[in-house]
Amino acid sequence: LLRQPGIAHKIFFSSLSLGIALLMKPQAIPTLLALGILGIILFASRDRDWKKVLILFSLPATLLIVFSAYFGFALHMQGHKTLSSISERVERLGASRPLSDFIAGSTFLPAHYAHVPDIMPAVNANMPGPWFFVAESIRVEDQPIYRVSDKLSFAGIRFRTWGLALFLAAAFFFAYRIGRSGRTAEQKIALVMVIVPILVPYLTTSAHESHFYLGFAMALILAAWLSDRRALWAACILGVLNGLNLLCLYILPRYGHIAYAPAAQASITAASTIVFSALAWLLVRAFTRPMPLPLRYE
Repeated sequence: LLRQPGIAHKIFFSSLSLGIALLMKPQAIPTLLALGILGIILFASRDRDWKKVLILFSLPATLLIVFSAYFGFALHMQGHKTLSSISERVERLGASRPLSDFIAGSTFLPAHYAHVPDIMPAVNANMPGPWFFVAESIRVEDQPIYRVSDKLSFAGIRFRTWGLALFLAAAFFFAYRIGRSGRTAEQKIALVMVIVPILVPYLTTSAHESHFYLGFAMALILAAWLSDRRALWAACILGVLNGLNLLCLYILPRYGHIAYAPAAQASITAASTIVFSALAWLLVRAFTRPMPLPLRYE
């Protein structure tokens, strides 16, 4: 859809999927953040494609406003401690009780999304990425790795914030390279949307062992689309290592009565982290080359 002529109105309708994803899962937020960074970079470089990127936010913003208004009218404050507190604070500012309840209720989705990371605030939840070694170094004896909270701090900054900073830095770097690559607007948008699921599980905290499923699929698609055989091999090896991690976590202990030795888990995680770094480097190099012609269907 994004590769066809007359792109603006089709980007508008394509943004519907982003809007639905945003309502269903807060995991859509990193993609929207990366697209926002791309739009800012294009705007700063006076590239008119920033308008097309902005179109992608139209339906997500509309759906968020509509559903926020719905929750504002439909939710009752009784039983909601956070929303009741917001309502009381708004009422103190001079708003009427119905209006303060509406404003508080309309914050339900953002408040819920903000609360999601606190449900299981882990530095690492068996994802074979670099945060595994951070969690291993600070966990106490017999403490499951997924119980090491990312609310703990390093240099006065929470690990969660460090992870967010890493992702934003990587998103800015890739968005900058993509935005300045001379590709078409649809190619820039598609590349950013595809690369985000690859970056998130390895750079942010609270990543679980299964969070690379989408990233693996996107890595295969991206490497094939870029016609980069080495990146394709790296993506395949990364998928195998993640699959091996799952096998050792769940299948072998349950059916083969074989425990997942810490040394084995550390080795698989180290290999996975190295291959991810190699894949990221290969993708950066690939973005400096001309984009292969898109497929056309008669």
